[in-house]
This record gives sequence, C-alpha cells and structure tokens, in this order.
Amino acid sequence: MPAIAPRPCFNTDQAADFARRYFGLKVTSRELTSERDQNFLLCDADDNRHVLKLFNTLEQGSVLDFQGVILQRLSKHPCQYTFPQLVESNDGSTLTEIEAGGK
Repeated sequence: MPAIAPRPCFNTDQAADFARRYFGLKVTSRELTSERDQNFLLCDADDNRHVLKLFNTLEQGSVLDFQGVILQRLSKHPCQYTFPQLVESNDGSTLTEIEAGGK
C-alpha cells in the first residue's frame, strides 16, 4: 500500500444510510477521528451505539481479516476490559464492500 492513500470521504447522512441498508439499523451518525479509514459513531433511539468503520479502498484484505480475528478473539475472553464486537451485516458477513460514487 502507498505511504499515503486517500481516506474514504462520506458524510454522516451516507453513514446512517449505509447502517440502514447493510445492517438494518436506524441511527444517527457522528464522524470520529481516524487516520487512513473513516469512522462514524452510530446511535439508535434506545442509545445503543455502534462504530461504522469504512476502510480505505487500498487497504489489504489480509489487514482487514487480521483486525477482525483479533476483535473476535478479544471478545471471547472475559477480562476487566470491554472490546468492540463485530456486527454481521444483513447477509451475515463481517466485511461488506460498499460501492459509492461509481467506485
């Protein structure tokens, strides 16, 4: 991957729409700070919270898989810390490719 790759560039309305279309969630969204990816805090009417992570298109699949495996392993071992848990999309996958703007 190049040293500097363009970050995804979506707005909060698009993030909320992605959450609805791909995860069946009706939420509001707020952009979070991130380096190479774009992250959004999603909140529903019951104040359940999720993070939508939109990966850079140049990110290697092995990196994404590795991150998912680590999160799954951490969530299976009880300890004093709370770790994010992966949420499956409507089709049952933990990674979903989103085409937007013809890309």
